[in-house]
This record gives sequence, structure tokens and C-alpha cells, in this order.
Amino acid sequence: MSTAIDRKRARQEITVAVPGSARGVKGSGANIEALEVRFVTNASRKYNATRHFVTVNFLGYATAIAGGDKSATKAAAWLKQQPIRFDCDCGRHRFWYRYVATIGNYHAGRPENGYPKVRNPNLNGVACKHVLRVMAEIQSSAMVQNFLVRAIEKGRAAGDGAANIRTRQKDADKLARKQAARPKAAGSTGDRDYDRSRAALRKQSRATATKPKRVASGSKRMAALADVSNAEAEKMFMELAAKIGVGKADQLIQKMRDKK
Repeated sequence: MSTAIDRKRARQEITVAVPGSARGVKGSGANIEALEVRFVTNASRKYNATRHFVTVNFLGYATAIAGGDKSATKAAAWLKQQPIRFDCDCGRHRFWYRYVATIGNYHAGRPENGYPKVRNPNLNGVACKHVLRVMAEIQSSAMVQNFLVRAIEKGRAAGDGAANIRTRQKDADKLARKQAARPKAAGSTGDRDYDRSRAALRKQSRATATKPKRVASGSKRMAALADVSNAEAEKMFMELAAKIGVGKADQLIQKMRDKK
């Protein structure tokens, strides 16, 4: 349900999405309800920003740490498929999508009750380019998988799910440099994680793209012009083509169709 322009910007402009820190967050009671992971992304520099922070709450975290029969690796893979909530500190999310996230009950952090009557009156889209890049990394990045494994192991060791972990600065910088160096051209880049995440974004773009309406040709056009059967339309077309040629017959049929 994201917009094509946001997906395009996520592919072309946002090259870095690194999990920086994570902590267990409590729900209405005293128990840990979700794992809150804070991602750092680069910015397009259009508005003088150099980075943005995307917060993702993994709502299946309590079940993941309670499932001791599963390894932390399997639990992390399962966790990525469960419901989430998210937030981004960029203007696109605040002024276009935070209200949408609030009424959809997938917002993380402060709810927004002010209708975006100026920026997004039709409530199109669901996420900004920073969030989309983060989601692509969550789907396919080995580092995100390992980060979630660490969080689950820490939560299980703590007993109450309190998993406060942080990516070391040198590791985050190393990953950011690797991600930023990825080529933007189509085709395989040699980076399996990135190729998979980019392919996921492209797949979503194709799935929601509007396909042009195909115009029937030949006897199908004839059938569209008159209330006749396909056999009759075929006969009409052949008779016309025999007199003036196939190309001219096709052009004449198109003119008739346009007038209709």
C-alpha cells in the first residue's frame, strides 16, 4: 500500500539502514510487550538532514523469548514475520503518514490525531522512504537477523525480556560504509542481502503498478464495435481486408471504434 514514489526514493536515495539499539518495552502492565529497535538511516540531504531515526516495535517479542523450544535463530526468523509498529522522525512521516499509522493502529510512539488535510488529504501511502528501506533490510539482512538473535538471547537470559543491546560504533560505521558503497544500477551487486532487499522493493512496485489497458485488434475490435459473435466479426474483418488490405482494414476499424 506504499506509494510508487516512496518505493523509488527508498531504492535510489536511502542507502544506509543500520540497527543501532534495542530494548524491551512494557505494555499496559508490568510485562515486556515488544522489542523496540532503533534504526539509523542516511538522509537524501534535500532538507539539510544527514540522517534519520526509524523506530520499529516487534510485537511478537514476548512470545519469541518465551518459546524456549526454538533456538534464538529460529525465533528471530519467526519474529520478523509478526506484526510491527513503526515511527520515523522525518517530515514525510510526521506530516503525511503518522495520522494514517495512528488510525491504522501501527504507530510507535506519539499518536497523531490531526487530519493531514493539506499534505495528504486522500490518505495515500503508508510509509516514507526511510521506513521502506528499513523494512527491506528487516526482510533480508543477515545483520538484522543476527541483531534480533542477540536481543532474544539477552531477553531470555534476563528472564523478564529486558534486552538492552547496542551496536558498537565501529561495527555500525563498517556496515554503513558497506551499504553506502552498494551500486545503484539494476542487476546483481554481489551483496546478497542488498540484492534481496532491493528485489523485495521492486516486487512490491510491480505488484501495485497500474497496467495500461490493452486494445483488442483484428476481429476482436470488430466484435467490440458491434453486437455480433466472434465468428461474424472474423468474417467481416476478412471481407474488409480482402478489399482494402489488412493494414487499412485495421486502421478503418480503429477509426470506427474511436467514433463509437
